[in-house]
Amino acid sequence: MVVIYGCSTGAHASVVAAGLHLGWLDPERFPGRQELENLPHFDSGENPGLFFMGADKAGRRVYTAAVDGEGRLVSKLIFSFLEVLGRLPSEVTFIDLASREPFILRFGSLLRRSGWGRGIGLRLIIWGLRAYYPRLVSSLT
Repeated sequence: MVVIYGCSTGAHASVVAAGLHLGWLDPERFPGRQELENLPHFDSGENPGLFFMGADKAGRRVYTAAVDGEGRLVSKLIFSFLEVLGRLPSEVTFIDLASREPFILRFGSLLRRSGWGRGIGLRLIIWGLRAYYPRLVSSLT
């Protein structure tokens, strides 16, 4: 079984959701900046892709992905590809976080990547994640 958390960048909301899923973050308390920055691939600036985060206690492999605003399309592609391979849809759980991300989080990501608003961008990202955290906790599989 595979679990994929997709967000607009693959480096913020999906990484936090994966960290929650894997037990690295406390669902009862929003993590501090250092805890966030210690998560693998958090705000990494890597090229978008599919990143392995780890395996949970049930043996499910947890990934993050950059899906921008195309979560539905990515979901269709994943499940179509499974069909082509003769695999069962139940082998993958895809959670589209991008469609529910707060604007401030997306704007902070844009500033962060632009290069001219890196400092304020990270503060906006963290502010947006703080507001989104309860929804991330509830999105866990």
